[in-house]
Amino acid sequence: MKVFLKYIYNKKQGYSYVFVRPILPMLLACVIGVLTYSFSNINLQGAVLIAASFLAVSILFFSKQYIIISLLFFLISFFNSYFYYNLNVKSYKFFEVRVSSVSKTYGVGELSSRKVKLDGLKDSVKPSEVIKVRGVFKKEKDIDRGIVGTLYIDEVLNIKEDYIFKLNNIRRLYFEKLKLILGEEDSALVSSTTLGYTEALTKEQNFDMGRLGIIHVVSVSGFHIALIFLILDRFLKLRYSIPISFVYVLITGATAPTIRAFFMILVLKFSKKVFKNYDGITALSFSALLLILYKPYNAFDIGFMLSHLSTLGIILMYKPFLRFLHKLPRRFNEGISVCLAAQTFSIPYLALTIKDFSINFLIGNVLVLPIFTPLVVLGNIALLFMWNDLIFSLICKVLYINMLVIKGALKITEGISIPNIYLTNIFFYGYVFIIICFYMYKKGFEKFYKIAFGMMFTILIISYGFFPKITVYNEKRNRAIILERGFGKEMITVSKNEYFINKVKKQYAIYDVYKIKEDYGVKIKDINILIDKNTKKCYIKTSKNNDTKLIDCDIIGSDEKVIRIINGRIITSEF
Repeated sequence: MKVFLKYIYNKKQGYSYVFVRPILPMLLACVIGVLTYSFSNINLQGAVLIAASFLAVSILFFSKQYIIISLLFFLISFFNSYFYYNLNVKSYKFFEVRVSSVSKTYGVGELSSRKVKLDGLKDSVKPSEVIKVRGVFKKEKDIDRGIVGTLYIDEVLNIKEDYIFKLNNIRRLYFEKLKLILGEEDSALVSSTTLGYTEALTKEQNFDMGRLGIIHVVSVSGFHIALIFLILDRFLKLRYSIPISFVYVLITGATAPTIRAFFMILVLKFSKKVFKNYDGITALSFSALLLILYKPYNAFDIGFMLSHLSTLGIILMYKPFLRFLHKLPRRFNEGISVCLAAQTFSIPYLALTIKDFSINFLIGNVLVLPIFTPLVVLGNIALLFMWNDLIFSLICKVLYINMLVIKGALKITEGISIPNIYLTNIFFYGYVFIIICFYMYKKGFEKFYKIAFGMMFTILIISYGFFPKITVYNEKRNRAIILERGFGKEMITVSKNEYFINKVKKQYAIYDVYKIKEDYGVKIKDINILIDKNTKKCYIKTSKNNDTKLIDCDIIGSDEKVIRIINGRIITSEF
């Protein structure tokens, strides 16, 4: 706790808590300000309760100077959020918008530095282009995503390609040139790893990265910025390496993790020149403060939160893990310690948001990630020589060899990796409680050690299903049957809607999904579950066109992922 707060005595004010780092109350007040504004749009009473609780805690425990600082930044953050989400424009007129992303159904753009949903966008429009349109703007807030409304486009009048578009378009041009030599699949991985061009990645590639917990490799993160700056700083002076790194941040899309890393590097270098020392938590807090004030919705952005929580974990927990694992070989100790430290604070956040967690992150980050490091370096060297065909083709040959090594590593890890697990809210509360217990134990309260193990046992009991349970889930036209037994949860569905399937998987922490596929135009009207206690088998009874058949499919314990039904017969297969 002394990392953040210390308890001091003052003759005038008595005992009070003081922040070790002055920037921390500013950041905390900004986050509370954004949350208060968010709640004010949903539940005004909840917003008042949050603000009142924050003010009460400040008055009771902190000194006057911190109360004033906290109140000031709380108001700045609250009104900053208010002005961001309340865009005053005429409902029908001409608009100039920068396109951020384009999908099959709609697009997202920036209008007056605010995110808006674009309805009626043409397929010919590219991301980062500035378009002048005629249409209707309607206020439709989506606070979590930072969207202030929807722009219904009637006509695109003009398309402009400025310097920002040209910088971002380098990624697409780079991918197209790589594709001529390496092929589409390898080029997608190289361009995404080098410049964050994820649009061309296949589902299989995304799955492989997610399975190993190294998805951050294929979407440029702090790892890339740190690596690029480290190389630049070794060969160039600071006045050159900083601007080049900033241009790299812009080319890669200026995401929250890259901006966070750039700010921390900036603070690191200039603090050592001015103050002769560097404080990681202050630098991290400074980057978070600026990003939240710049775009209030960053407080709800998953990438922003995971980036900052992982970095905080490395700053606080790397050395303790290093000491705890001191018997391991030095390189393995360092790699494993960084991985465990990065996950310390990000795991509970994952349990509340994404709920999907890869327990293979040690394999991915310790064994596979180092193979990607040469790919990042070679990929950026290839970018520099993109307009020199001879040198570019020579570098691509080396990249091809690197890609073969990566594919081999991914193939090897496929056999030893474990499927991702889905975390529940119970895990979040239990994890936080256990962390608090261990902290109290370290402070000398020995009984908390037993309480922590008691909580672990309680979580296991709650998570284990002693009796088989069947849940029927209905949502409009989509239906699913959830089977629970032991620690396993399996889902049976006829639905082809991937959004629905993923939603149910996260909600119920499903381990396996069994898809019943309808063939030859035969529609399944009803699905019934029968359990035979003697054979311990589960039967699916389907009703098709009023013709009822009993189909034996030993689902519980089966390794097959798909149940394919053809004219009443069952054929198990993968697809």
